[in-house]
This record gives sequence, C-alpha cells and structure tokens, in this order.
Amino acid sequence: MPDRSNNRGFRLKTISRAGPNTSMHREPAPFRLPLSATRSALLSGRSDHSFRELLYNFFTVASRLEEIRRHLGSRIDLSGPQYTLMMAVAELQGAEGVSVGRVARYLHVTGTFVTVETGKLSKKGISKEESRSPGSARLAFVDRRERLGRYAVPVPGVAANQRFAFRP
Repeated sequence: MPDRSNNRGFRLKTISRAGPNTSMHREPAPFRLPLSATRSALLSGRSDHSFRELLYNFFTVASRLEEIRRHLGSRIDLSGPQYTLMMAVAELQGAEGVSVGRVARYLHVTGTFVTVETGKLSKKGISKEESRSPGSARLAFVDRRERLGRYAVPVPGVAANQRFAFRP
C-alpha cells in the first residue's frame, strides 16, 4: 500500500479493506446506451435494438429520398426544396391556383418558407403569385400547359424504382 506523510512528518499507511471480489477488482461494465423507448410494445425483451434498427432504416430511406429530390431538382436547375415546392403547387393549384397556407400545410413547412422559395421560382419564370386581396396570395405556374410539362420531370417513379431496388 502507498505510504503518505502528514504535515508533521509522520508516515501514514493507507489500509484497504477491499478484498479480491469487490468492485475495485471487477472489470468495467460495457457501455450501453439508455433505452430509446420504454413502452413494452417497442421493446424486445429488455432491449430496444429492433426499435433502433427501425429508426436507422428510416434515416437511410430519408437520406435516399433527399438524394433523389436533389437530383430531380438539379436536372432543371432547382434545389431539392424548390423542386418539392414546384411539384406540390402543380398538384394542388387547380384552375384558381393554391394558397400559400395550403402548400405550407401540405409540405409541413412554414408559410414564410413557401413565400421565399416561391419568390425564387418567380424570378426563374416558373411560378407566379396572384393576390386578389391582402393576405390571400395564390400560387400557380406561369403557363400550366407548357411550363409544367417542361419542368415537372416525369422520372420520379423511375428514379425511386432504381434507388430502392431490392438488393439481397
């Protein structure tokens, strides 16, 4: 045992009462993450491994979808979010156009985001914003027949089929 001196010069001896089976001689426990869920429906036994694996699979799918969106947008000189916004407006506009709020709810984004990104699309000549009265802006494509056919790349399904092809 180590010897230590006190401030008067006497030597003190440290005595350990720990035996060979005490915590001083145990191997450290392996690191374990805390459970990510506590509901029994999400656990297998006492483990959340399957649930974590499901989450990681969702992250992978989300990443691949983002990659597809970026690629489709880049084909027509748009960002991924602009491409998604353009497609949402194309789907929702009808004959009268669609409100900023409706597009925002549909895409789960803020109205400010829709307004800013639509402004960028307007500068590119892809969309327009019409206001019949204050606070009632409607979004639509400039020429729905010609422009939509040119800008709405008809390959999202093909790209998704290729990207998510089953790999054994």
